[in-house]
Amino acid sequence: MTNMILVPDKLALATERNIQPAVHHQPNGFSDRFALGF
Repeated sequence: MTNMILVPDKLALATERNIQPAVHHQPNGFSDRFALGF
């Protein structure tokens, strides 16, 4: 059960890392990145 909990957390962290730079470079594209990420 621990592994099942850790996997989504790692995916969420990876998604945030991918979104954060996009926000700084393309603030207007954040909504698109966010929708595609989820």
